[in-house]
Formats: sequence, structure tokens, C-alpha cells
Amino acid sequence: AAEVRQTRQRIPEFFRRLIALKRGQLGDDLASALIVARDNGELVSDTELIDMLFMVLSAGFVTTTGVIGNGVLALLTHPQQLHLVRSGQVPWSQAIEEILRWGSAVANLPFRYATQDVEIDGCTVRRGDAVLMAFHAANRDEKAFGPGADRFDVTRRHNPHLSFGNGPHFCLGAALARLELRCTFTALFGRLEDLALTIAAEDVVYMPSYVIRCPQRLPVTFRPSIA
Repeated sequence: AAEVRQTRQRIPEFFRRLIALKRGQLGDDLASALIVARDNGELVSDTELIDMLFMVLSAGFVTTTGVIGNGVLALLTHPQQLHLVRSGQVPWSQAIEEILRWGSAVANLPFRYATQDVEIDGCTVRRGDAVLMAFHAANRDEKAFGPGADRFDVTRRHNPHLSFGNGPHFCLGAALARLELRCTFTALFGRLEDLALTIAAEDVVYMPSYVIRCPQRLPVTFRPSIA
């Protein structure tokens, strides 16, 4: 609890310093654009500006870097799957959807609260109950993905994963995230030969969070491609 309170104090202070720095040297970046929007009255308060910047950091950065780490780990620990993609037998776009399903950076999202009693598959969620949305569990549901839903399989074609959410809350940055992932994975595995983990997969240390699941670090060896 003490760490949570300290973090809640540090985050807005970090962004206040960033805003002050950027105001003195505006650039071609999203933070500068949001500051200009605030100064022009498009954002109604400094609190809204800070909240927007925090959303960009948490939803647009941590999630992307997290799924990149999960995807690299998945491909390096499934060399036959990696071969299918590198050889062109499976397109990167299809492999990325499987990485998003199997290695979503957002494992769980707290909390939503029922506004009325709801029954789901025989389970009653009472009005006021807190609901934790477990995306990793949903993305491994055999009812949706068939037998072997817990396996990493880049040949999977039917892939209605929930890594970007659903309905009116579908992630606004989904197209950008897919573009970032395609650029990252094609460059990484196209330019680096013999990419390999230097530790066993079971020794990978994950972020200490039940919301975000991704490696804290992923030590590898490689040699640059000659081409």
C-alpha cells in the first residue's frame, strides 16, 4: 500500500517535469502535440493533459514492449514455428496475431463493477461485485479456439483473440500496434542470425505484476546478418 501511494505521487510529478521541459522545446512528438492542445484549450485542464500522457505511456508503450518480449520468447522457444515464418510458409501478419493471443502483455485488467445482477454460464455476478478480466484465460478458451488452445501455433487461422478488447472499448491503437510489431519482428529476425536465449525459458524473470505479464529482461546472443 505504501508503494502504491508513493507511485501515485511520483507519476504526476514525472509528467509535470516532462511538460515543463517540452514547453521550452516543443518538437515533432506526441507529448508536444498534447501540450499544444492543452495550451489551445482543446484539453480542459492540466490534469487531463497528465492523464492523457499517462495513458500513452501505459497503454501505448508498456503493452507494446511487453508483447515484443513475449513474442521473441515464444518464437525462440518454438524454433519450428519460427522456421515457418522465416521461410515464408506462414506470413508475419498471421504469426503476429498468434503472438498477440498467446503472449498478450495485458494478462488481467482490474476492475469493473457490475451495475446489476448478471448470470454468466451459471455463475451469478452480483450488483457491486468487482470483476477481474483475465485476457490470458480468455485467449486460451477451447470453446473459442478449439483443442490445443494453450499451445503457441503460428498456423492458427481462426484467432478471435481479445488482446485489444472488444466492442466499443476496442483498442484505438490496434492498427498502430500491429504495424509496430510487424516492423519489429521482421527487422529483428531479418537482421540478426542465430538469435538465441542465453538462459533457460523457465529462468526468465517476469514483471512483478498481475496486470502486465512480460519479461523484465530477455538476454540473448546473436550475430549480425551479412546481407
